[in-house]
Amino acid sequence: METFNLGDVVRLKSGSPDMVIENIMEGGRVTCVWLNDKQSQEVGSFNTYTLEQVKAKKSWNMYWY
Repeated sequence: METFNLGDVVRLKSGSPDMVIENIMEGGRVTCVWLNDKQSQEVGSFNTYTLEQVKAKKSWNMYWY
């Protein structure tokens, strides 16, 4: 089982928008937040077995000083 931390970016293994872990609960569940197609915030609870971490994306602004 993968270990997750608060603030990790994850997605459902079956496919979903990128989500951020907001809360870690007992029993292998986490609460995630994400933006839907209308840019409104959604919140959901998921079993960690259904999630995978999203690899960091390089961004041009990470080199901006």
